[in-house]
Amino acid sequence: MLPSWTDRLHIFLGPHSVDLVRYSRGLKPTEFMRANQRCREAKANEAIWLPAIEAFEQLMFEQSGHADAYVYLSSHFVNYLRVQDQEGLSTRDEEEAYVRFCFSEIFGAQAEQFILSWSGDVSMDPQVASAVDKHFLSAIDQTLEPSAVICRSIQPNFMTGFNLLVKGLAQDTQWFVLVESGQVVISYFLDGVCQSIRKARISDQWRAELPSLLVREFNALELEPKQGNMLISAPDHIEVRSLHLDGWNVKTVKLDQPLLITGHYLPVGIMENSHAAP
Repeated sequence: MLPSWTDRLHIFLGPHSVDLVRYSRGLKPTEFMRANQRCREAKANEAIWLPAIEAFEQLMFEQSGHADAYVYLSSHFVNYLRVQDQEGLSTRDEEEAYVRFCFSEIFGAQAEQFILSWSGDVSMDPQVASAVDKHFLSAIDQTLEPSAVICRSIQPNFMTGFNLLVKGLAQDTQWFVLVESGQVVISYFLDGVCQSIRKARISDQWRAELPSLLVREFNALELEPKQGNMLISAPDHIEVRSLHLDGWNVKTVKLDQPLLITGHYLPVGIMENSHAAP
């Protein structure tokens, strides 16, 4: 990794809080500031991301000086879809039109308001696709604009987690489960190709709820009797035995919510073709 000549801000936007960590410049960046701002409850007639933007604005008031920002979006603000491969797509515009069509079949006209990202060549294999409200991304840019902070990347939390955790720690993992406050994303990969990705609501008792959600997804996919390997990423400590996931080879990673513990970042464009599949 090349040395950074400016500070780096890692920012997590969630529905309940916004977290910010600032790293120093140089060859060995170190954390020297961490802040958190709670979000108010979203009103029934407003965008679900608006309270997060308001909390983000409050945190940015306290920032000064030049910095590069890497923003991570909670899965609450992102729609995910497994997009079936489609032969004959030769350009990025054609791929985007096809991915948008897939989202429109579920979300209707709302899909026209999405900024899309997908994990690889749609003409070759099924891919993980993500969609974020373009007004939300514009609000992030507008929040950063008055400062000396340059936004280098905006990534869905799931995509970032898959890159940093699955590819780095467990390349043979078939299931990747990302637990956030109030929500879980369950994904299944076979030979590196996404077979399923699904979001589900969970409560504070998610440890008790997770096994039944996984079994339901397993049964819906009509898989072979062997469940396979699983990596579970969560902000809290997990005792594998307490999950009662018989048949799975489970590995867990305790995350310091959000995904900021390593200081890593992805030098990619804003919501561009971010690789989520190995």
